[in-house]
Amino acid sequence: MVDPTLYTHIMWSFGYLDANFELYGVEWNDDAMIARMRAHIDASGSGTKLMIAIGGWNFNVEEATKWRFSDMVSSAANRQTCINSILQFCLDHDMDGVDLDWEF
Repeated sequence: MVDPTLYTHIMWSFGYLDANFELYGVEWNDDAMIARMRAHIDASGSGTKLMIAIGGWNFNVEEATKWRFSDMVSSAANRQTCINSILQFCLDHDMDGVDLDWEF
């Protein structure tokens, strides 16, 4: 596992947005692995921040999701749904922040 004392921030990659702009982990074991990484960071005493990166290259080029960010920002209601989902994900996984990896 990565040495958290060498970094100020670690990005967990990737989370995706579903068609309702709700954030979810991509891998089947993300919940367990994020918890493991959080415990590892905390045990190091480093103060390293753990953040979720949402999107990425594949998310932004796949036909089913390439317009997801554009659709999400197209209305205040969609943005609020996404914000609420991201906030809940961060609270549930004890994450410190988010990176929207919107390629273009």
